[in-house]
Amino acid sequence: MKNSSLFAAFLFSWFQGNSQYYISKEKAIEDLDFCNKTLQEVHYNPFLFVERDAYFAEVENIKSLLQDSVPIQDFILSLYGLTAMMEDSHSSPAFQQPALQEEETKKQFFPYKTVLDNDKLYVPNETALVSGIPVGSEITAINNVDIGPLLVKYQNNIGGLPQYKKEVANRLLFRSLYLSGIKAPFIIDYINPSGRKDQKRVDEGISNVQGLLVAYPGFAEGNYYKILEDKTGYIKFSNMVGSIDEWIQFLKTAFAEFREKNIQHVAIDIRDNSGGDSILGEVLFGFITTKEYQLMGYKKWKVSQLYKDNLIANGMTSEEYLQKETGSIWEIGDCETAVSRMPVEDKFQGQVYLLTGAFTFSSANMIADGAKEYELAQLVGEPTGEMTTDFGELFSITLPNSEIILNITTSLDVGAACDPDSKSAVTPDVLIVPSLEDKINGKDKVLEYVLKQAKGTK
Repeated sequence: MKNSSLFAAFLFSWFQGNSQYYISKEKAIEDLDFCNKTLQEVHYNPFLFVERDAYFAEVENIKSLLQDSVPIQDFILSLYGLTAMMEDSHSSPAFQQPALQEEETKKQFFPYKTVLDNDKLYVPNETALVSGIPVGSEITAINNVDIGPLLVKYQNNIGGLPQYKKEVANRLLFRSLYLSGIKAPFIIDYINPSGRKDQKRVDEGISNVQGLLVAYPGFAEGNYYKILEDKTGYIKFSNMVGSIDEWIQFLKTAFAEFREKNIQHVAIDIRDNSGGDSILGEVLFGFITTKEYQLMGYKKWKVSQLYKDNLIANGMTSEEYLQKETGSIWEIGDCETAVSRMPVEDKFQGQVYLLTGAFTFSSANMIADGAKEYELAQLVGEPTGEMTTDFGELFSITLPNSEIILNITTSLDVGAACDPDSKSAVTPDVLIVPSLEDKINGKDKVLEYVLKQAKGTK
């Protein structure tokens, strides 16, 4: 719920014609200054990958371009671009914003899945079936706006590795288009596979939440398992949220059925997993290995009063963090390996495959890193979406005037190899990069490889 006093004190207005909230230039500048003051207070090092002078030059550039009345959507896009300069994939505006709460419920967001390749946008088979646009068509414009420059902009608004920028820009296209003022009804200009130009009108879109559930399918479908072709166990590990006890019971049930049916090959798919509670990864490894390993070498955690206040506000008054000196760096971990803390007597003895991709991120990236470094599974697919040494320990702040929520990290996490200089993603043992044609037609070459291995063929 909004604080009604904020509407009286700060210049928010509802413009029915444009369906946008606005904030005054003065208040927007105050929010920018608050953002940067807070960032430097809580972030481990916002200037690890960008020069301080370059960052603040962009801050001044944003301020100079502000109009007297600033649309909230435009301000959010500016903050995306600014936070992306840090190359910190976690730190950015949140996907839902109080200032846009009413707007985000409306069915005005772009409704279709797409394939982004070489800064061009294509129509996959599943979209063709519901839209009437021929499969493989290239979308060239939406509402008379050329899509190519927008795709470049949206990727530049995301921090981190190139493959992650591309993946997230495609998944969150619906939201970026809305922030750019492109919303229902949609006029979609496209070139079909035969080269003929055509146009499609779509009167109604989807809500922001509906779009997020498509972008992050793991939260809609949950984690599940099944047996494929009577030979391969398949675990879709799409999210790392929820009860640890429920996750333990889920894995017990899955592996019990795999044993009962004499399954010797199990694929664990984390290609849609963008992270969460890393303990769920520890639990998973308890079912498949007796080896010593670690998911992270050590953590350097910035101690700030704001983060302490956040812990206290959430009732976490016994946390060791609260005892550390404000402004210091708390180092946790000693690069020591250990066996899984999950005691499982009947561990799976067959071949385990871990399927990875550009959306394998955060705690899921830690799973891939630990599995690769200590040979706990064979990694198959594409490189992950994050470096093995990267930022973590996220918490949120709210800008005082616009009420825009920003997610900011507070630590630097060094990967399983305990190498702070590592600046690369986790590369699979078997690299399989799907072609544009594969993506358009929904062919899963990664899973096909695993199924062939289970059949005993190459």
